[in-house]
Amino acid sequence: MDVGPDSSFCEWLAESFRSIAPRAQAIGLVKEFEFDLDALEEQLRQEAAPRNAGVPGPTMTGCFARKP
Repeated sequence: MDVGPDSSFCEWLAESFRSIAPRAQAIGLVKEFEFDLDALEEQLRQEAAPRNAGVPGPTMTGCFARKP
């Protein structure tokens, strides 16, 4: 979670969505032109900064295991 107009989380969130957008469109989760991916980072900043709102980073899950 990060706060502020210079938060790197806005870029991180926008680029994370950019990477999954083709698959989300392919399965019908979003329409092709529903989001302007080039403007998403700036839109997040404009929404969060005046409200001093926190921006959550993308959820990441990791796993490690060893098989005997």
